[in-house]
Amino acid sequence: MTVITPSAFPISSQTSIADKEVLLKIKQLLGQLPSYTFLEIGSYLGGSMTPFLADANCSKILSIDERERQQPDERGAKYDYSGITHDTMIKNLQSHGFNTEKLEVFDGSISQYPKKGEVYDFIFIDGEHTDWACFRDYIHAEKFFKHDCIVAFHDTNLVYKAIKIINELLAARNAHFKFIKAKDSAMSCLFFNQFASVDLDTLFLAEPDLDKFYLECEAELLLAAARNRITVTKPWRGEAVYSVKDAPLLSQ
Repeated sequence: MTVITPSAFPISSQTSIADKEVLLKIKQLLGQLPSYTFLEIGSYLGGSMTPFLADANCSKILSIDERERQQPDERGAKYDYSGITHDTMIKNLQSHGFNTEKLEVFDGSISQYPKKGEVYDFIFIDGEHTDWACFRDYIHAEKFFKHDCIVAFHDTNLVYKAIKIINELLAARNAHFKFIKAKDSAMSCLFFNQFASVDLDTLFLAEPDLDKFYLECEAELLLAAARNRITVTKPWRGEAVYSVKDAPLLSQ
């Protein structure tokens, strides 16, 4: 079992203890390389990147985030990140003693990132939590993949449809990869080429029944969307009237 110490993740983030364990196990795998690079899509306050910032073996981190906006969500709400800038994140990291010299930031979508030719060993997709945005982030990030790389997704329960489509796309391409949805965690991972040949089953405890997991996700999302978007009016007589309201704006 991976031990989570406060020093590894000193900044509050939206990752659970189980999610953090997955990140540290990925870091352990990357530690077998002479050095590695990290692309994070969706960084918020920087909480999930801290173990990699502290790791001398990590030579570069690129944080891409559509900052300062209200983000749609598969739960039928919008989440307000309008007050969070890249300066907010960098100052937050520095206030916790992290050296940010190897950190580069880009405000916008991965589809708009202008630099060409960069490739990364680890890609963490945790941006807008809609299936469309998750697939967009993945497909545009592919050009930044090293041949042997690891791709992780957070909030799999929210964007499971996009992840299923990505798996189908890779299978149709006959790609050499392995997919693992971590048990009791919102994390799922794609391991490509040499990383797909590693004995991953001894390192990661996988979800035993993916079909059951996906059905549970569907039910939870339908209920959440109904609570956020559906209004029911019960007249004195007659049938109930259902109407769709605008997505509510929620804070983080």
